[in-house]
Amino acid sequence: MARRINSAATKSVYKVHLSLFCKYHKIDPDSLIQLKPDQIKTMVLNYIIHLKKIAKQSVDKPKRGEISVNSRYYLHGIQSFLDFNEIMLNWKKIVKYCPEEVSNNLRGYTRERRLQSSCQRLISGIAVSFC
Repeated sequence: MARRINSAATKSVYKVHLSLFCKYHKIDPDSLIQLKPDQIKTMVLNYIIHLKKIAKQSVDKPKRGEISVNSRYYLHGIQSFLDFNEIMLNWKKIVKYCPEEVSNNLRGYTRERRLQSSCQRLISGIAVSFC
């Protein structure tokens, strides 16, 4: 069953990831949906191998032109496109070929941390105004 994409940003990212996949295989999306599912599965697996080779191996924020070590997300646009066109692949099995996800410390502040920072700025601002 195809997922409904509501976010414009998600649509944009999915379109980019699908175009990167098609560019890698030198095929356009219209020609892609004409292929047999086994051929497409092989193409997806080859693309995963390609992503593993070019992926940044650390968890730092990728620079321009690099991709994250968590390359599983690069498949979501392809999966969405194929599901929409009723080309069913066993994605649970395919995803097992992806590298394990790596977490990082590049997280936004928690609500408590934001409140703490706001209070510290407020207190320092009050202290400065009394001086």
